[in-house]
Amino acid sequence: MVFVKGNIPWSKGKKGFIPWNKGLKHSEKTRRKISQRMKGRKLSKEWLAKLVASRKLSYKPKVIEFNGQVKSLLEWAKVVGIKPETLRKRINTMKWSLSRALTEYACKGRTGPKKGWHHTLEARNKIGLANKREKNNNWNGGITRLSGIIRSSFEYGLWRKSIFMRDGYRCVLCLDNTGGNLEADHIKPLAIITRENNIKTFDDAKVCDELWDINNGRTLCKKCHENTDTYRFKALNYVRSQDTI
Repeated sequence: MVFVKGNIPWSKGKKGFIPWNKGLKHSEKTRRKISQRMKGRKLSKEWLAKLVASRKLSYKPKVIEFNGQVKSLLEWAKVVGIKPETLRKRINTMKWSLSRALTEYACKGRTGPKKGWHHTLEARNKIGLANKREKNNNWNGGITRLSGIIRSSFEYGLWRKSIFMRDGYRCVLCLDNTGGNLEADHIKPLAIITRENNIKTFDDAKVCDELWDINNGRTLCKKCHENTDTYRFKALNYVRSQDTI
């Protein structure tokens, strides 16, 4: 049936009418035929001009200015090397700014100039001294216990790392080498060392050779460390038992 302008369809005004093809889906064969037929088709300039005239639409590509350059969304996508749909989704759906979307994809896979770079021991020590005690904003007049000061010191970090390197970053009891699960254990508890050497301040701890002896340390995983007789509060019972001997 040829469409005639002004023709009134027979179903107009009929409420509740259900079309015969409602809910029906194209078969896979039909969908492939439609896809093959539509491939490569482009709207002609004449047809686009009709669309603009009839619907008052603008088919000119939206230009975006970034870093002094003016390009369309398609051109920016080609510069970064991603699909235009992906860039459009980042900007419209996820409310990203253009600079964030372009920067993320432009820097993807690149490494920073300082990746793998570490401070020297001398520089690390200077940074620690520059943020120590009164120079630190969190300083409360020295209420931290001596054991906490020792364990958070730069020297203790070197002692701990030396033990890990000697044991190959592996628990000496169960051979666990899971990252973040290893701890440095004092064979002779820290409390006994500080008591026997009469250590009252951190300056006294610095000159105590027994405190920094790596032969007094071993690498343990958290589970094996918890099972030792000197783990945390169990160390108090261990110290008391040594006093009674």
